Amino acid sequence: MRDAPPITMDDGEQIFYDDTIRFAADLVPILLKIKVSDPWVVEGQRTLVGWDYSATADSAAAAYFNVVCHNILKLTFRDELPQDLWPSGGDRWYAVLSILIKQTKNPWWDDVNTTDKIETRDDILLAAMTNARKEITSLMARDTDQWQWGKLHTVRLQNPTLGTSGITPIENLFNRGHYPVGGGPAVVNAMGYDDRSGYTVTDGPAMRMLIDLGDLDASRWVNQSGVSGHAFHRHYDDQTKLWANQQLWPFVSSQGAVEARTETRQELLPGS
Repeated sequence: MRDAPPITMDDGEQIFYDDTIRFAADLVPILLKIKVSDPWVVEGQRTLVGWDYSATADSAAAAYFNVVCHNILKLTFRDELPQDLWPSGGDRWYAVLSILIKQTKNPWWDDVNTTDKIETRDDILLAAMTNARKEITSLMARDTDQWQWGKLHTVRLQNPTLGTSGITPIENLFNRGHYPVGGGPAVVNAMGYDDRSGYTVTDGPAMRMLIDLGDLDASRWVNQSGVSGHAFHRHYDDQTKLWANQQLWPFVSSQGAVEARTETRQELLPGS
């Protein structure tokens, strides 16, 4: 739009952190219409009332929603699909559900293991909310005020070699985490997880870079870990907390700006 104000660097940075779950706008209104008789389950359902669909690390609603989605996928598809085809979650399965929730009597809703009943959409959604209430209580707390998406959705940075050695002290030395984060598998702040194995982040941005073409020294950046591969070095993971907490730091390039920010210098001399 020609009349729109120019995008500032701060505006551009906030795009990185957009954690809105668009699919939630389709599913949450339906979940809130499900008649729930158990007050204990109603407590979980109420966390979705007024939710803006943001998957922030401190959000109780985001925690409950993601666990409910896991249970919907589990109850709807695992009874009819072989294990290697079980839903892994993410945007593709959100797309499937966005179509399926409009078809209240689609055969996929039926649990083939119950021969005396043909389940409908609302049967499965009620069961999913009930199971999610049990699961999230066992994983975090009974009190919904203590629910936070970041308590379930964490990042564990794993060294590609010694980080999988099988020797606990070595792995603890080279790996880092668990860091609570927001986002999810189908949002701009792409912190994906495999729905078949839990809510721990399995993929995310290796770094974030924001370049100001009008003033390169005003650019910003953050790395997922650090710039050193040595576990005892202070630069091994000195950017991780910034990365996990949605922060960038200056990324200067001109000689004067680099010199002004230089703390240490390493010189490589030919023949030395």
